Amino acid sequence: MKTMTTTFACISLISLCSFTVVAHAQSACKRVDDTSGPLPARSAQALQNATPEALAAFRQLSLDPPRGKIVDGHLTLIDNNPWQIAMIRAVVPEPTRSQFCGGSIIANDWILTAAHCVKNSVVREDPTRVEIIAGSSQYAIGGERLKVAAIHTHPRYNQATMDNDFALLRLQTPMTKGQIIALADAKTDLRDGTTMCVSGWGAISEGGPGAIDLLGAEVPIVSTPVCNAPASYNGDILPSMFCAGKKEGGVDSCQGDSGGPGSAVINGRTTLVGVVSWGEGCARRLKYGVYSRVSTAAEWIATTLGR
Repeated sequence: MKTMTTTFACISLISLCSFTVVAHAQSACKRVDDTSGPLPARSAQALQNATPEALAAFRQLSLDPPRGKIVDGHLTLIDNNPWQIAMIRAVVPEPTRSQFCGGSIIANDWILTAAHCVKNSVVREDPTRVEIIAGSSQYAIGGERLKVAAIHTHPRYNQATMDNDFALLRLQTPMTKGQIIALADAKTDLRDGTTMCVSGWGAISEGGPGAIDLLGAEVPIVSTPVCNAPASYNGDILPSMFCAGKKEGGVDSCQGDSGGPGSAVINGRTTLVGVVSWGEGCARRLKYGVYSRVSTAAEWIATTLGR
């Protein structure tokens, strides 16, 4: 959700047959050298396998490709973020894909995203109105498109305060692309100053266009007292949330990134610690990005998944 003006940050190419949890530290925000143009960030295989109609739609998107931002991020690859998925409107048929949110693979048939990505006028918590793209650095081409069987919104989600901004998507069929990311739990120690990687296809500036290539940015986690200061969010940051970003602004998630992953290396393991949730504008001074704290939803996630 990223706007108040709250902007709702809301609203990839590797094929892995084995859905093992990412258990080692990965450079999720690893930069791709884009000095020779956007093609290094794309999969030649996806382009080669695309239908003429899909290629035509992709080329149309590529006429004026955004460069180098999530806000102020950089090109990255799905190989570095294999748990990242794009949420698209199910009513828009191939070869066109209309992306509006992100999410993370937490099981081979389950996605963790933000509640405001499904409790809105686009999805209306109706699984027939949303599909996901897994396994492509460009949501508009390649990867696999999968249908959603059920949507589970956190029972204590509050649209007014954004408390417990979590939702789970159960897929109709298991994914064959992508990789599961480990989840933060109640024992996860999320320290202030920890570097977090946030990724997505969202707006590259406040109110601006989205990206066609997956973008990533590294932001430091900010303490709740600092984020709750009068000049920042003045007490609006609840226990189910945390903030990340720079005091001077300039780097942030933005509209379209909502529901996507905030990952950090915890005890040597890449871990999903946050879900892109909300913020006042994008990349403004003292207006840090606000993320749903995954550790606070660990019990609900385990219960919903039947674990």
